[in-house]
Amino acid sequence: MNFFQLDEPSDRIAVVTFDVPGKKVNTLGQPVQDELKHLIGKLETKSFRGLLFRSGKPGQFIAGADLNELGALARMTADEATHLLERGHELFNRISR
Repeated sequence: MNFFQLDEPSDRIAVVTFDVPGKKVNTLGQPVQDELKHLIGKLETKSFRGLLFRSGKPGQFIAGADLNELGALARMTADEATHLLERGHELFNRISR
């Protein structure tokens, strides 16, 4: 799926637009995080001075976690939940770097 669009209006700045198709709000479910991980991998090979994230939804950026996935954490083992949460933390650590 295409949740993100990458634009490079200059050689120094990248612009990433986040827009979950068919939804009123953007949420951070696993498919979204998987695509973002792939995109970050591509961005890590380039030398940008800045990175701008913006929303394709008017008036909001991200509503938060996918509530269905969040509820599924209660049915996971502690190891499964820990692994899932660590994946998310690592992704956002890569973005911050």
